[in-house]
Amino acid sequence: MPDQQPPDRSLRLMSDYSCRWPVWGEETEDELGLSDSLAEDLRDWQEFFNARFHWEDGWSSPDDAVVYERTGRALLSRMHAELPAHHIELDLWPVGEGKVGSWELTDP
Repeated sequence: MPDQQPPDRSLRLMSDYSCRWPVWGEETEDELGLSDSLAEDLRDWQEFFNARFHWEDGWSSPDDAVVYERTGRALLSRMHAELPAHHIELDLWPVGEGKVGSWELTDP
């Protein structure tokens, strides 16, 4: 019997154009086992990006960028609480803020 490799426990929380789900990694949305509330909020965050960020012109308004970043940081904290064994990186490229890792959070 071949050795079973554990799944990679690294995830990236990142919006991308025309995507429905903003979590990237080896595990599928269903395999992650997130609460329904968090999964819905992640889809809503991605939809906010799809509706208000243009690939050429950027955000519809400066306020949209602020809401996007704040919501992304809150979602990172919630994911960290629900998936403490994962390393989760939030990529805030749409607001020019770089990346934030779950390992940088003080409390799960």
